Amino acid sequence: MAIKAAKHQKGIAMIEVMVSALIGIIALGIIGSVFLTGQKIAKERTLELLVLQSLMSTSSMMRADMQRAGFDGGSGNSLTLQGATSTVAVSGASIGFVYYLPNINKYQNIKYRLSDGSLYSCERKDMVIASLDNLTGCANLLDQNIMKVVSMAITTTPLVTSSATNLLTHVYLEAELLDGGYNQSVSMAIKQRNWL
Repeated sequence: MAIKAAKHQKGIAMIEVMVSALIGIIALGIIGSVFLTGQKIAKERTLELLVLQSLMSTSSMMRADMQRAGFDGGSGNSLTLQGATSTVAVSGASIGFVYYLPNINKYQNIKYRLSDGSLYSCERKDMVIASLDNLTGCANLLDQNIMKVVSMAITTTPLVTSSATNLLTHVYLEAELLDGGYNQSVSMAIKQRNWL
């Protein structure tokens, strides 16, 4: 009888080991699933923030440049690109302007243009003011291997008072990853500090 009881106890121990192993496997599966889900969410959030951060830094740079548009060094006149009728020249998917750099005694000629899903910045420091069409040698502002610019819309509105005429420029940028995911957009309104 003692031998039968001992055999019976070994079987219970084996069942206990198998049940605890099954519980352990289930627990590891749940933990692994939670970890993989967390990694997927983190990757998605990182890609979304990459697009948004790229747009925000680009729009911040554009805003800083556009606020200087027309600055002539304090002479009381407003500079315009050759052939332009206002401090901010808009032509299709391009926007351009010029301002004076007193520390180096040159003009900073700038054009931003959208072409084939890429946003380019064309800049030239020169002793003369260029035209919008003559600004070449452009650099891509966003990583074209990762994202593309879907849309860029530019509108200008004259702000006329009895003492001054200014310009309000609205810029809308929209970008996404090359696969079409994580679409983000930014919009900004810039009031020209320098008269037309």
